[in-house]
Amino acid sequence: MKIKVIPQPHQVISQGSSFQSSPDCVITTSETGRFSAELLQQAIKSSLGLDVQVVNLSDKLPSQKVIVLGIPERDEKVREICQERSIDLPDQLGQEGYLLDVSENAVLVVAKDSPGLFYGVQTLIQLVESSESGELPGLRITDWPELRYRGLHIDISRGPVLRMAYLKKVIHTMARYKLNMLTLYTEHMFAFKKHPVIGPEGGALTAEEIRELVEYAKPYNVELVGNFQSLGHFRNILKHREYRDLAETDFRWVVSPAKEETYRLLEDLYAEIVPAYESEFFNVNCDETWGLGEGASKRKAKSVGVQGVYLEHLLKLREILKKYGRRMMFWGDIVLNHPEVIPQIPRDVIVLNWTYLGRESYLERIEPFRKAGLDFFVCPGVSCWSRIFPDYVNATQNIQNFIRDGYRSGALGVLNTCWDDDGE
Repeated sequence: MKIKVIPQPHQVISQGSSFQSSPDCVITTSETGRFSAELLQQAIKSSLGLDVQVVNLSDKLPSQKVIVLGIPERDEKVREICQERSIDLPDQLGQEGYLLDVSENAVLVVAKDSPGLFYGVQTLIQLVESSESGELPGLRITDWPELRYRGLHIDISRGPVLRMAYLKKVIHTMARYKLNMLTLYTEHMFAFKKHPVIGPEGGALTAEEIRELVEYAKPYNVELVGNFQSLGHFRNILKHREYRDLAETDFRWVVSPAKEETYRLLEDLYAEIVPAYESEFFNVNCDETWGLGEGASKRKAKSVGVQGVYLEHLLKLREILKKYGRRMMFWGDIVLNHPEVIPQIPRDVIVLNWTYLGRESYLERIEPFRKAGLDFFVCPGVSCWSRIFPDYVNATQNIQNFIRDGYRSGALGVLNTCWDDDGE
């Protein structure tokens, strides 16, 4: 049975009579489901023009048509309803899975934990929105995610200046489609108090704004992951006279690992941006390090190779982040070009394995990290950069096949990327 829901659930079974939404319908839940219930209430009002009430879950259910949201292990009444309907929640649901049951007089959304309950309601909202008459088909949906982390990466450094209202819209749109991780690509768009020249006034996000977004995202089950470009793509900082001497070359693209002042600067910047986020993860980026080993670090590169200079830098960043209890993420392109260093990467580091060209298989790109026992994300892209209109043909193949191969190879998650390379 096909339904108008994105993403399509694992199991959809047609059953019995449909549920007709009406003005006397009520939503009942405990405090755990209150936020989800209010989102559903708003959706019913917006889509069907019905003002339905949200009431506390009690021992006695309302006599009229009812939508019940709950967690059987916490809500005795919900547990009784599940027993009456012979509903058992399968083990594979985990924290984020749910079961949605639609019958003639009741709709039941149940889960093992609050994230699953939230996602079940997101599915119900989509069913409501796709039904102009308010009639929901009799069905039972059982659904759960295949990947633990389902993320979105947004470039806030090279395109339009994104305001708080827009970023909040991104968060609740992500949640609608059951994405649970967001990271904001940051080269310089953070208001550093100790280094105020770096972040453009009126455009850079403050630590307080980041914390506001973190709190806003929590009820939507979206985790904000810290992000700061820490080797290449450093031109927006190195262009200032205060930091020009830290450049690897006159091109001022890479901050030089050969200069101790580089690490004093990074220590300062990390001290402000890392604690603004609560996630255990932090992305140091370190991709596209053009010119590394050709300037200030040239002598070192002759001794240990450019790959040795790069690895040493990664390890120093990892030590800085350990002070804050963070687990380091970095882009995997450089080490894929120097696969001999992959076994030397500590096992607590997470590789963000990116490529944006559509192809039939990505296993060749995945295998080096899988064989090394490293946790990794697959990172496709929406192909929206350096063009007027996104290349959906390429993006669809890239996203679908890279996620497919990543899942089969044990990827920790997916991070779908949206870049603004030329300010688009």
